[in-house]
Amino acid sequence: MRTIRIFWDFHGPHSKPTAEHHAKHLNEYLTAENYTQYHCTLTQETDNHSICFIDISEEHLIHFRDTLRPVRAAWVE
Repeated sequence: MRTIRIFWDFHGPHSKPTAEHHAKHLNEYLTAENYTQYHCTLTQETDNHSICFIDISEEHLIHFRDTLRPVRAAWVE
């Protein structure tokens, strides 16, 4: 099964705290829905751009896309 990384991008001077807050809720969702094999990761690209992402298996792509509405996705090599 292939792995897909789903992303949420945040822009602006408050991108980092907003992304941190979003990542907290994503991790709460993963725990509540028993997707404990997944974890939301946070990165800060620049002062005005932060990203949350989750690496998921291909079998869960449609569910996470429809439920969590990420803004983009990419295959993980």
